[in-house]
Amino acid sequence: MRFARCSVALLAAPLLFGCESPAAPLLVEGAQRFDPPPAYHLWWELTQECSGRRALFSRVRWYYVPGTVTLEVDGQRVEGYWTAPNTIVLAHAAVHDGPLVRHEMLHALQDADGHPREFFLERCGGVVMCEGRCLEDAGPPPPANAAAPRVDPSALEVGVELRPRGPSLGLYGGHFTLVVTARNPRSDAVIATLPPTSFGEPSTSFEYLIENLVGLGGAVRAWDAGVTRFAPGETKRQAFDLYLAGAVGIGDGGLPPGTYRFFGAYGGHWSAVPATLTVP
Repeated sequence: MRFARCSVALLAAPLLFGCESPAAPLLVEGAQRFDPPPAYHLWWELTQECSGRRALFSRVRWYYVPGTVTLEVDGQRVEGYWTAPNTIVLAHAAVHDGPLVRHEMLHALQDADGHPREFFLERCGGVVMCEGRCLEDAGPPPPANAAAPRVDPSALEVGVELRPRGPSLGLYGGHFTLVVTARNPRSDAVIATLPPTSFGEPSTSFEYLIENLVGLGGAVRAWDAGVTRFAPGETKRQAFDLYLAGAVGIGDGGLPPGTYRFFGAYGGHWSAVPATLTVP
């Protein structure tokens, strides 16, 4: 069984827990079967893409516990967990938490114990949540190459992409993902130097801004040192989940009709070319 506790605030560090998977699904008291919302199909595609693993989405059985923010499993407070075979259980408040759900999806795609660094921090880093216990399980990155040049984030190519490119209420129920990328254009490995922060917290790595909506954006911190290390030509990414007004399963708070420009940044270095979207 895998547990995941993910914070709603992207800059806060959640805890992750794990234990061995039983032979039969472990269902906490009150768990109810539910049909996955349309956004889950998009999130499954993103998780398959980053992991290189493929499986039938229809094989996963989904449960949630109504009215809950966390679940108590074996004395631990969690927001969701995966258990063999092919079962994911979520707290009610976590049903629409994309990074958390994709974390559990990655477990389902792997059908294996633990949080290997290769998958949770390298292949799918920024797509699935991996902090707290997940980081502990993955272990630290290999020692940095002392000869690798330290570069300012401005030395990287920052871009943004909408997935899908043309969101609509008829596609994934109005849900879409803004993917911010940072690419090392050099033929040698580099280590990006992120701006320092106050209070001793990790630096901000990726962030985004919707130009047309004042104050609407988000950011994540560099909880793992691996996010600053780029192989020659390597691209790192961060997924930010968004939705349109009237999206299935969400209600109010989505993007209303209008034209929007999305910008992304890595280490404070912003993309020059935005992604644009017109919502009719």
